Amino acid sequence: MSGMTKAERLEEMKRLYIQRAFSDIEMAERLDVDRTLIYRDRIELTGQYPIEKDEEGRYHIPRTKLISEIKVNLHEALTLYLAARKTSRQTRFHHPHAANAVEKLAATLRQPMTEKLLKAADAVLKQEKDPERVKIIEILALAWVEQRKVRVRYQPFGMDEFRNHVIHPYLIEPSIWSDSVYVIAYSEVTERITPFKVDRIDSAFFSGETFEIPADFDDQQLLKHAWGIWYGDKEPITVKLRFNKEAARRVKESIWHPLETVTDTEDGGCLWSADVTEWREMLPWVRGWGAEVEVLEPENLKSNIKREAQKLMQLYMTIGGTDKSNTSIENRVLLLWGKTQKGSIDPDEYHPVLFHMLDVAFVARFLLGNDASPRWKKTLGRALGVNSNTIREWLPWFIALHDIGKISAPFQYQNEIQRERLIKNGFEFGSFKWENKPSHAEISELFALHDLEKELPKNLHKALQDLTGGHHGYFSSSSQVRENKARLQKEPNLWIELRKQSSSLLAEVLLKKTPLTLPNPENISTAIMTLTGFTILCDWIGSNNEIFIPSPNISLEDYLKQIEEKAMRAVQAAGFMQTSASSAPSQFDSLFPGMPARPVQSAIDDLPDEIFTEPCIAIIEAPTGEGKTEAALALAHRMAKTNGTDELYYALPTTATSNQMFGRIQKYVARNLELGSRIKLVHGQAWLYEDDLRLEFLTNGKGNEYKQAQDWFASKKRALLAPFGVGTIDQAELAVLNVKHVSLRMIGLAGKVLIVDEVHAYDTYMTTIIYRLLEWLSAIGTSVILLSATLPKKRRSELLKAYNAKSLSAEEREDAYPSIWIANSSKAYLSTPPAQQLERRITLNTNTLHFGDDEAMQKAEWLVKQVKSGGCACWMTNTVRRAQEIFSAVRQIAPKEVDCSLLHAQFPLDQRHQIEGEISEKYGPGNEKRLKHGIVIGTQVLEQSLDLDFDVMASDLAPVDLLLQRAGRLHRHARMRHDA
Repeated sequence: MSGMTKAERLEEMKRLYIQRAFSDIEMAERLDVDRTLIYRDRIELTGQYPIEKDEEGRYHIPRTKLISEIKVNLHEALTLYLAARKTSRQTRFHHPHAANAVEKLAATLRQPMTEKLLKAADAVLKQEKDPERVKIIEILALAWVEQRKVRVRYQPFGMDEFRNHVIHPYLIEPSIWSDSVYVIAYSEVTERITPFKVDRIDSAFFSGETFEIPADFDDQQLLKHAWGIWYGDKEPITVKLRFNKEAARRVKESIWHPLETVTDTEDGGCLWSADVTEWREMLPWVRGWGAEVEVLEPENLKSNIKREAQKLMQLYMTIGGTDKSNTSIENRVLLLWGKTQKGSIDPDEYHPVLFHMLDVAFVARFLLGNDASPRWKKTLGRALGVNSNTIREWLPWFIALHDIGKISAPFQYQNEIQRERLIKNGFEFGSFKWENKPSHAEISELFALHDLEKELPKNLHKALQDLTGGHHGYFSSSSQVRENKARLQKEPNLWIELRKQSSSLLAEVLLKKTPLTLPNPENISTAIMTLTGFTILCDWIGSNNEIFIPSPNISLEDYLKQIEEKAMRAVQAAGFMQTSASSAPSQFDSLFPGMPARPVQSAIDDLPDEIFTEPCIAIIEAPTGEGKTEAALALAHRMAKTNGTDELYYALPTTATSNQMFGRIQKYVARNLELGSRIKLVHGQAWLYEDDLRLEFLTNGKGNEYKQAQDWFASKKRALLAPFGVGTIDQAELAVLNVKHVSLRMIGLAGKVLIVDEVHAYDTYMTTIIYRLLEWLSAIGTSVILLSATLPKKRRSELLKAYNAKSLSAEEREDAYPSIWIANSSKAYLSTPPAQQLERRITLNTNTLHFGDDEAMQKAEWLVKQVKSGGCACWMTNTVRRAQEIFSAVRQIAPKEVDCSLLHAQFPLDQRHQIEGEISEKYGPGNEKRLKHGIVIGTQVLEQSLDLDFDVMASDLAPVDLLLQRAGRLHRHARMRHDA
């Protein structure tokens, strides 16, 4: 290589130094030149490149400190020049690395580019020094290149506090629309990929660990729908804009988004659209076009721009001294906030309280209309003693008044940002700080108590008082009301006047009847319970901030033009616009085609129509396996012909039996009733099971519009409101216990049919609550069906009495079994299916085993012996410890071909759910792949959970009659003997 020119030799030395370290002697030997020549060349290279000396005296160029040189032509140089100029102009602090980069680039370009870039570099170096910020950028860059984890202290936008993260930098990316730089990184705290704005990182330190960028990380796909740098997990939304003729040319001169489409309009303008992840990121750009652009979609962006325009108008009118907008009561009320965006620091981002009250009132109108389930208006009409078709004319006004207490000094004072805005607009809060304040619900109650007392009938006035005070889940005592009244004495008089005027404004919009013509309900407790529950329901739907977005600075007249459409969408989104009345035939054979009707089921068709003219209670008594479930569903469907809705809640003793029933009711609603409604599983662990148990059906075109997932009912408090529900009896019993939102649970049951299975299985405490529940359901007009295999006469009589049902005379009563008892307040009927047709019986051979509690190995040996020649055995014990001991002993001695399972209540819920599914798969009735050799050990959870088939059963539980009862439930398909 000695024939190289100097330039060639220097280029080769640079290349070799980048690869590894060389001593001068090694480099001279490599290039076949004199050592002194290498020394001089190295000194010359050191002025151009970061050549460093290692511990062994060798020299190298660190890859992390050198960006490879590139050679460009004039036209390529222009691109680099523009990028460098943009970088230098957007660097607002002393950044030596940025200045050096610009200077080095300048050295490779031509005039006049070189001169301009050198001046730009000087400007960067003259900025205020911020060494900590430079250090953060250095750490992030090195971490990105070397894939090292970084601990950062970060302040999210709109928050005062800092948060600590350990991040894996996947990408450093500039924002298209600003001078900001973002680190797109995986956070170990949030466990998701997040964009971190570098300017908001307060400190950064290496954690000492490395990371691997996932192979499936695709920054192009990640930012595909981002307007700048924001992206999210939600589906992108379409933004549509209409530009006028003056702006169209400028719009088409640039590509604003890689997915944009631009089409010309006849007036010379253009339509622009793109699918973006977050429209809020576009706000500055859209606002920058002023009146030359009109937002068409989405509605939230359109409303935001409207709000901005109104704020500008208000601002400039005030400056000109001509602002008269705040002088009227209406406009002063519209300055009061009712809802705000969580974490918002913008004082003008609020939803006026008057608008929120109207939102909730119009939701009530839709729920009381013909497009929603009739159960709401029928229940309320019955409770209030008025024609249900007329309550839509006045009840929404009642509902609207639930938040009148937000028009008060205590409520408006609590948000500091909003308080400051109101003070600037002339509102007074007095000298009281309102720390120990009444809640807005309590102030609403005081308003109803004192300001509307003379305007309403007595009992209706009391119902309104409790409705307003109890709409957040609890009712005030008399002493609390007195205390709240005393506290409110310190409120300036302005607020009292604002509440009165607001009530009048609401009445003008919502009332079609004068208050004096309103009803005076006889049963005040029923009126309070149903009205309060219905108000809570409307309030929750009316608080959907994706539909009822903050709308300040617009007039009441303009808001009323859009509120009906919003209320309809909110009710629809919550799942209450689904068809709930089935046109399926009432005859059992037609409702359940292909299923030969058993006597109890056929008897449903023979019940007289007149018994269904009003809410009623039915008790179906029949042995296990006689089809009580289908009989109850057929009876509920007959009741629906009068109710106008097939909605029901099927209550069972345990979560396990609820899970089993869930699938059956899903099939019934979809296939037999041909309704598209989703079914809600309602119990404490429903969140764990529901998705796994959910069935998806192919449809025949009927009800497809209602097949949407009803996420609104996911909350435990809302679950009972779902049109169709399956769950535990305790969820229904909570409707009569002293718990929060008790009235919401009651309205969730109101107007449905409640089916209670195994009503004989409850203890004295639970049965007492059921009696109380029946009293309430009778009062609000909800029909009930009770199912039992064996129900004592006294229990049956007490259940009918609790529902206030008419009793049969002594001559009419019979002791026949099976039987169907059905009664309402004026009629009673008893059906006795022919006993001679009930010939299907299960023979159970029982023996007694003599094992002690601690003889786990002896029990295991007995179990293994039972399945030695084939078969499946189950042992149920009454303690987890004993089940574990028997299982462990079986595992020690059982042959490999014998499958062993253990199930008890101490498994974590998700694991227990998994084991239940596995056992059901192995031992379920009718399973062609049923195990030939298997042993299952479990506690009562096993008995409650599964409808299984075993050849041999044994139990530690002593009473034989209890075991026989369980055997009847567990072995509907049995051909087995039962050993106990």
